[in-house]
Amino acid sequence: MYCPKCFGKNTRVVSTDAKAKITYRYQKCLDCSFKYMTREQHVTKVYNKRNQKIPDHGVREIRKNLYRLSNEQYAEKFNVEIETIESIVSYKTRKNVK
Repeated sequence: MYCPKCFGKNTRVVSTDAKAKITYRYQKCLDCSFKYMTREQHVTKVYNKRNQKIPDHGVREIRKNLYRLSNEQYAEKFNVEIETIESIVSYKTRKNVK
């Protein structure tokens, strides 16, 4: 961490205070003795479930379309985007699965 006053790298964390989703770090520059605080916000990454990979047997099922489902129904079944189903049907993706 750089000191905001002298831009020195020689800094130390004096204390840490965690409150809810924010962590406050109180720091001191060892070069110029300037005290300052940094704030870190905790972020939880939410994964989009609609980007799951379709297993090989699912790709075969989509291409054969034995159940006569539409692309929208397959997208709902495998929890992916319609474009993913369309690219599987047209062999743009997952070409190695026959």
